[in-house]
Amino acid sequence: MHAVLYHNVIQGPLDEFDRAAGRTDVGDFCRQMESLLARFDFVTPAKLLQVLETGEPHGQDLLLTFDDGHHGLLVNAMPVLRALGITAIVFVVTHHVRSAEMRLMHFDELEAAFRWTPVRSALLQFPGLGPVQLDCAAARVDCMQRVKQILKTLPEQQRSLLHGAVLSALKVDAAEIAYRGRDDERFRTMAWCEMRSMMAAGFAFGGHTRSHRTVSQLADEEAVSEIAGCFEDLREGLDVVPTCFAYPYGQPEHVGNKAPVMVREAGFACAFTTTPGPVRPEDDRFRLSRNYYQQMPRADIKSSFSARQC
Repeated sequence: MHAVLYHNVIQGPLDEFDRAAGRTDVGDFCRQMESLLARFDFVTPAKLLQVLETGEPHGQDLLLTFDDGHHGLLVNAMPVLRALGITAIVFVVTHHVRSAEMRLMHFDELEAAFRWTPVRSALLQFPGLGPVQLDCAAARVDCMQRVKQILKTLPEQQRSLLHGAVLSALKVDAAEIAYRGRDDERFRTMAWCEMRSMMAAGFAFGGHTRSHRTVSQLADEEAVSEIAGCFEDLREGLDVVPTCFAYPYGQPEHVGNKAPVMVREAGFACAFTTTPGPVRPEDDRFRLSRNYYQQMPRADIKSSFSARQC
């Protein structure tokens, strides 16, 4: 069995920022779903949990997952998936469910800042950086990626301070870019009512913390709030008991040793990382692997299926 990971699906063409953020053009998404459907049998989270419980290998089963809960899943991905008879699970950052007062998620906020900054050079008081040129999209994306890579491995207090310093150096205001980004399909997230409409169509929802902070870098009390609080938010907002969780960023250094215990104690039945590989019954169910599409195995064609329904 495998699990495959996506983020947002948008109407293309994609630019350099989109590609760096892991967004997928809806046309490419349709072609990728056709390719996967020719090689795998898509399953529900309940089926995955059954396989983990019984220990029966299901090599051609595939669970489709989306992180963050962006609105593009509702308007772009779901029509493709319904046409092909595919279901999926969406992992939600519950304090960033669409509302009038919400800010962008912090990584989206950084992208918006680098996209829309009026400056063409900046002095970043940042580890490993300094004066940077921002006079073209490639330079901005490169700097943004370096900043994000450093921030997600820092203790939370330091990360928050440096995040604010970057916005200040780029001369952008968080409230202004939140207002500008709320209806941009790159950054817009779903409201609870929109998620409930997806549930009615057969899609599932799981937890992705409350604010997408790196759980290994949080104090224990904060990490519990992020994980257990997310569980309660989903139960209240969707009137379901969520079973699956996905760690923000998801590499071993982002997960740590304590978070899997907190996930289990919160009430989740399993949790996904971003460590590539198959999902096997013998695996730790709170450290399950997921692959990006490009990491999926290419052999074992299941059929000669060739859909043109998207």
